[in-house]
Amino acid sequence: MTAASSHIDPTALVHPSAIIGRGVAIWNWTKVREGARIGDSCSIGQGVYIDYGVTLGSGCKIQNGVNVYHGVTVGNNVFIGPNATFTNDLYPRAGEGDWTVVPTQVEDGASIGANATIVCGITLGRHCMVAAGAVVIHNVPPHGLVMGQPAKLVDYVNIQGRRLYHDMSGPPPSEAALTTRLPVGHGIMAINPKKKLRMAVVGAGEMGRNHLRVLDLLKGVEIIAVVDRDGDRAREAAHRYGCLPLTDLDGLPGRVDAAIVATPTATHGAIGVWLLDHGIHCLVEKPLAATEDECRALIQAAERSRAVLLPGNIERFNPVVRQLAEILAHGHRIYAVDVHRMSAVSPETTHVAVVEDLMLHDLDIVLSLIPDALTSLSAQAVQRDPEGDPDHATALLAFGDRSIATLTASRITQNKVRQMNLNTDLGFITLDFNAQELLIYQQGHGALDRARRTGLGGLALDLSIERLLIEKMEPLMVELQHFINVVHGKSPPLVTGEHALKVIRLLARIQAACRRGATLAETGS
Repeated sequence: MTAASSHIDPTALVHPSAIIGRGVAIWNWTKVREGARIGDSCSIGQGVYIDYGVTLGSGCKIQNGVNVYHGVTVGNNVFIGPNATFTNDLYPRAGEGDWTVVPTQVEDGASIGANATIVCGITLGRHCMVAAGAVVIHNVPPHGLVMGQPAKLVDYVNIQGRRLYHDMSGPPPSEAALTTRLPVGHGIMAINPKKKLRMAVVGAGEMGRNHLRVLDLLKGVEIIAVVDRDGDRAREAAHRYGCLPLTDLDGLPGRVDAAIVATPTATHGAIGVWLLDHGIHCLVEKPLAATEDECRALIQAAERSRAVLLPGNIERFNPVVRQLAEILAHGHRIYAVDVHRMSAVSPETTHVAVVEDLMLHDLDIVLSLIPDALTSLSAQAVQRDPEGDPDHATALLAFGDRSIATLTASRITQNKVRQMNLNTDLGFITLDFNAQELLIYQQGHGALDRARRTGLGGLALDLSIERLLIEKMEPLMVELQHFINVVHGKSPPLVTGEHALKVIRLLARIQAACRRGATLAETGS
């Protein structure tokens, strides 16, 4: 039975016993089988298959190529993206006679991304969000955001489907956070992606000038101002990039949408909070702040204003690091990590502790790769000046009984080294940050057996070396383009304020351990 106000394309096949509500649109080459029930105001796209007995609530939008099989019940106002598929048999076999339908429930307001697969026997909670391409095998809680293969709970979304960037180590978000509607024109929705993003750089030192150089190369960006307390330095940079020189922040609100904070670390907290409280999206250079309290203040300011806060942990945007993360993202185990980040003496960094200046990058990467909780930490350091900070430091971290990591940072090395080695169940992986090269060493199956049979003792044969093809790009350019995308709502932040706080908290522990165990280096006779 079909309501008179509905539209059914002539090419669609709708069984006469199917119940079609008012205002339903069913487009070409779609098939609706016997006994199916489709609620009012649904839109069913092209090439959709609705199996017999399936129930769709009112207000659903089913995109092209979706398959909804017998046993699936869909609530009201559910969105199902292109080519998503539901299964209904946990043990499918051709020709077997013991097939039993396993039901699946999709609750009101849920959204399912394109090409997702929903394995039968689960419930997708109200207003949850399933990312594109996910394979969902477990129940999804109300407002939960799941992604991956298999899908994992990574965050929560509000009633509008906007990601909350919730701290997943604590309890779920409050009902108020889940149900509060954020007005269009506030936070990241305030920026029209068709217009150029108006940006300022705060700090015209070496790093600030690097940001200006790269921003000048990016499309969709307009550099509005350079801010620096040194008026001459601000004017010099502004003249080069054709923008406004400022000596304070007061001239930014209303003029800019986003800002880069590239000032000394001690000023990050105050400057970032001021900008965020004025609704200006911020990328803050590493480290995010000088103290844990300042980190929390930045996170809270971003939450108040709904503006973007992106910690500028630049090495995470190195293409070789992103490739490594992708390789290890599918459940591979890391047994041990060994990282060396060593440089020669530089007068521009001697005022910054070597752990904060160099080791921060690798600690950030290690914590992003190893999900287990840290169980022990020790560190040793060498310093040339008894009154100064360590110049060479090594930290040993243990994560449960599964993984260890050794991190070495130095600014008294005669050669510049930026390398990471990983022992994993996939093989031995070596990574060169500067060359953006990644090698995977794997021992062939049966190599040890053959070595023993040929009398070669423990010498293993058939070692393969795989060099991954990586498109080399400047990490700063990748980072800034990512920031722009986050501001426009096109992607979630790769690094969150909560993660940066975790890194800074651990850095403080490493620095304290270094001070307790520091050794004075020999300076010669």
